[in-house]
Amino acid sequence: MKSNFTSNIINAVTMSSTLITAEIVRAGISLLPFTAIGFIIMCIFSTVTTIVSSVLVSQFHYLQVVTAILACVSPLLACSTALGFLLWGGLRFGSILCVTPLLVLAIGVDDAFLMMNHWQQTYQQKMVTKELSKERISKRMCNMLQEVGPSITITTLTNVLAFGVGMLSPIPEIQIFCIGNATAMIVDFIYQITLFAAIMVVVGRCELQAEKSMYPVKYKKRKELDDLNSLLKKRVYFSNFCYLKLENSKHLLNKYCSVLCTTSFSVLTVAGLLLYWSLSIYGAVTISVELKPEKLIKHDSDIVKVLQLRDEYIMQHCAPTLIFVGRPGNLNNPNNIRMLHKIAEDFEALPSSLGKTATKFWLRDYMDFIANAEQVSFDSLIDSNRNNEIYEFLNRNLTAITIKQFDLQNFFAWPEFHHWNGFVQFDLDKHGMGYLKSYFFIISSHSDLRKWSARAKLLNQLRKVADRYAMHEVSVFDDDAKFLDIIEVLVNQTVQSSIFTVLFMMFVCFICIPQCTAVIVATFSIISIFIGVLGLLSLWNVDLDPIVMSALIMSIGFSVDIPAHVTYHFFLADEDTTEASLQHCLKEIGFPVLQAAFSTMLCVLSLQFSDLHMALVFVKTMSLVIIIGFIHGLVVIPVLYCIISRIRYPRRKVVFDITATTCPKAVAVSEHKTVKLTTDTELKISAL
Repeated sequence: MKSNFTSNIINAVTMSSTLITAEIVRAGISLLPFTAIGFIIMCIFSTVTTIVSSVLVSQFHYLQVVTAILACVSPLLACSTALGFLLWGGLRFGSILCVTPLLVLAIGVDDAFLMMNHWQQTYQQKMVTKELSKERISKRMCNMLQEVGPSITITTLTNVLAFGVGMLSPIPEIQIFCIGNATAMIVDFIYQITLFAAIMVVVGRCELQAEKSMYPVKYKKRKELDDLNSLLKKRVYFSNFCYLKLENSKHLLNKYCSVLCTTSFSVLTVAGLLLYWSLSIYGAVTISVELKPEKLIKHDSDIVKVLQLRDEYIMQHCAPTLIFVGRPGNLNNPNNIRMLHKIAEDFEALPSSLGKTATKFWLRDYMDFIANAEQVSFDSLIDSNRNNEIYEFLNRNLTAITIKQFDLQNFFAWPEFHHWNGFVQFDLDKHGMGYLKSYFFIISSHSDLRKWSARAKLLNQLRKVADRYAMHEVSVFDDDAKFLDIIEVLVNQTVQSSIFTVLFMMFVCFICIPQCTAVIVATFSIISIFIGVLGLLSLWNVDLDPIVMSALIMSIGFSVDIPAHVTYHFFLADEDTTEASLQHCLKEIGFPVLQAAFSTMLCVLSLQFSDLHMALVFVKTMSLVIIIGFIHGLVVIPVLYCIISRIRYPRRKVVFDITATTCPKAVAVSEHKTVKLTTDTELKISAL
């Protein structure tokens, strides 16, 4: 149109469902360059953190840079494989799939960080215990997968199941998004334990050879090997919370865990949780359900201008809706004619209707035409100097006009009513005679219909009227019904999907972590994170729409990652006290959790430079998931374990006879307990 029409006064723009679809696809494709930006950011972050951590513990090898980069390549390869097979298999391309590579990259690297971290821990332990010369890479890989494999499996299963629940959504775009992400997560898991693990084996062999080449004599002479290991033992093996083996790091970690286990900090944490839940629940219950096509389109599109003009000048004053009648029946039957009139009158009786004057209904003109034709004589029409076309028409159809069975097709052939032909559809009966098969008419409504939620309510009101006339197959058509219908199911679908997803998360955690306490703590954290994400998104001026629903389903799966790692390693910690278990847990996964949180945040923030609503929603959602999940993993979950330990093991006084032939199987005496031997030969163990 722009090439065929130019004007300094009139700005002509076009809009159709085809153009809207094309603009939505264009908007999605515009996100692909941000995947490249996110990949570069992830490679830089992964390389820098890997180099720094390895240098400070004297384990650096240049091939570790290759490992760090390939840790970022593996998720993209998995995403390419998954989406390629899906599209080749017939999956329809949706613009929302353009976000999948960046999401898989941001989340998939987390497992690689965990694997690399434990790989370096095993390497350091072998050096300290004089077993580096006897190191077998296959045994080292088995130990690594044995330690981190369940944790990686939990996160993968939960992510896949979360997207699997989303596949059941009736909204097509959400189905496509969930299918693509779930498949990509599965392929990424396979690549992590095969392709990336193989790369780690190759790099590990090179590191081992390089280490031996640095000390060729020491590996031959036992005494000098002992000297080397003695030197390594002097380094304090501190926790991986910061992954820096400095003398004060262990002290800081122990101090941090001691603070977490204090009663005052537990009370403060519970108070903070109550405030957090209050704000989150308030935001969740007050979230508005809204959907606008312009949110799916780039701001520079002409479609956005058209939609804004339509909302401002049309939808508030005269919003048209098409009413289809699939079985009008016999028009020679007066009762049937009255029924067809009543159908239109019921729609016009709605409070939002503009009434009869704004309705475009051919049957009313048809009835007026019949009434006028029966009263006007042929001669009077001649005297009125009407044109020859009318004269010839009436001359041919005078008999039809004067009888009751007026030929309907002649009415539509009349020049003044010829435009009604687009409103009706004729067909032939078994005798070869034409009859009216179906028709539609247009009603107009007025209200504040700029909000699509208000339009969805109006559409439901119109459909309720149409349902009264199922015999005539009355239906309602709106150009934006494919968007309006989504609004009605968003809340129910979001609630149902969330409940089923949380139940699946709980089931997976129970399978991989066979301890009720760990499962309860992990499930509690998942629910708390989800409520926080939903509520804070609402307070962040984000309305519930299909994109937000997709992001929420994704957030449930991703919110499992940090709680699952923490609870699983706490479960593995075989320590006497909760504080010692926390120290062991944070020492094992503290640094990988920090790596994963910061890398994911940096990767997703690259979308912040896009002006697309879809990109900003995922940035906000992922930011909240990471921040809230990080706080839950390193603060809330440890505090919960401390509170549970106090509930399960209250202060008690145990008294037993020391002269008995058998003693209790286990008497735990911690540093907070004292043993006193009384004069009456009773041993009293009192918890102070």
